Amino acid sequence: MDTFINERIILNTNVFYRKQSENIDWISEDGGKLWKAENIGSLNVKGYEQKILFNLNNRMNVNIAYSYAQDNYKKQYLSKYVFRYPTHNFTFFTNFGFPFDISGSIVMTLKKRKNETK
Repeated sequence: MDTFINERIILNTNVFYRKQSENIDWISEDGGKLWKAENIGSLNVKGYEQKILFNLNNRMNVNIAYSYAQDNYKKQYLSKYVFRYPTHNFTFFTNFGFPFDISGSIVMTLKKRKNETK
């Protein structure tokens, strides 16, 4: 859903539900010492994303976004792919223009991945 607050501010909200089956992943049950490929079955992921876009002027805009996702899987594995999605994701993005059609951007992202403490 997009909400146009005014001509310079846009609020975007997304809610999602992803249903997967027959997921194959490299998993470890001993902290990463031994890995094996395994069909972990079905997985349902639900989540939410909120973005706000500020068009400061013709040459600069700022985008701030936050997303949250969680799955329904009960067993805990160390995963190489399927369970490495970010549960919390915060992004700051700014884009700015210079003369002669030159542009630049700055992106900062903070992620908290499922089952990772770092």
